[in-house]
Amino acid sequence: MSDVKLTVAYQPTVRLSSPELDHAPMKRALVLLCAFYGATIVTLYWVGIQPVVPWPLLPVFVLVVIPFALGAAGAVSLVARHVTCRHAMTRGRCVLLGAIFLAAYRLDSPLFLLGQVVLLPVVARSVWRSGLVRPLTLMAVALTVGYATIWNLNYLVALLSKGRLADPALRELDIALYQLILRTPVDYLGFFPIVRSEVLFRLFENAYVMLLPEIFVVALLWVMVKRDVAAFLRTFFLCYLVGLIVFALYPAVGPCIAFPDSFGDEFRETLTFRLMEGMASEYTASLERTSVNGFGYFIAIPRLRVSPPHFWAFLPINVVVASSTIILGYHYLIDMLAGLALGASVALPYWRRTQVRHKVQRSEHATSSPARERSARE
Repeated sequence: MSDVKLTVAYQPTVRLSSPELDHAPMKRALVLLCAFYGATIVTLYWVGIQPVVPWPLLPVFVLVVIPFALGAAGAVSLVARHVTCRHAMTRGRCVLLGAIFLAAYRLDSPLFLLGQVVLLPVVARSVWRSGLVRPLTLMAVALTVGYATIWNLNYLVALLSKGRLADPALRELDIALYQLILRTPVDYLGFFPIVRSEVLFRLFENAYVMLLPEIFVVALLWVMVKRDVAAFLRTFFLCYLVGLIVFALYPAVGPCIAFPDSFGDEFRETLTFRLMEGMASEYTASLERTSVNGFGYFIAIPRLRVSPPHFWAFLPINVVVASSTIILGYHYLIDMLAGLALGASVALPYWRRTQVRHKVQRSEHATSSPARERSARE
């Protein structure tokens, strides 16, 4: 993909709402997030936990995650701009492109990593020419500081779970639900991943780790269409806060931490198992109030409706992401149902407001058309 095409691709596929982007709300949100982050750092030291900045993750973000996110956003925009047929065909091509992203995103593949390093200067030059450098930098810093704050809160809330974990009860519920669905007795030992095909396992693994670049895609789109990015950040991190409150009230760490033997031995050389080991070590370190390594855990509810082509491109990815959390053994089955309920509570009000806005716009267009016709005849 040439530099010129990428530059065109970063132009939004929807109409811009204003000629200039006001950075003041994002700056205020960033200041607030920095204040929260500082407060969590002080609290961690106060309770005896020494936080460590996860510097090894920084090259992954800069050299892999961000280039892939920008390249994926540009590719979807190019497909949407060059398809002149029906909307159904555009949606189909975007869904197919999303499936290609899902198959290609392999963090454990040297060829994939090399491709992202090669792509980095191309997308950097294109973003520089598009004039989005400053708002995208502010958004990236805000997401980084926000995630760091959430990770610190994870360590603090983990202290409240000592001796209170509900995982044994959730495991029994999990076994009962799986036996009801599968119609066969279930042994939790080595039960995960539920799929034993290496191809399917890689597919779900790719989807799970694609969540982070998708967040950057959403951030890019919100900046491009000049929406209220402060509102996006507020909604985004409030979802995490709700999850932390639920965890504090009913703590559960998931099968991968509470029951490590539930993961099959034949898959213990995979990226998924390394991620699970990292989360388990983080939880243990936080309980023992020792130095943590900043591994962290993340999940999100991206709002891609600001750009329908990108929504359809990432639809298959989001479906597989939701499934991967239980198929790989990160979460209990009831966790996914609760996550879907939380996502619906966020998405439905936004969808209703969008429908009302479209209805008002159609009504205004219908009433203004006769007036324009009369004016033209006169």
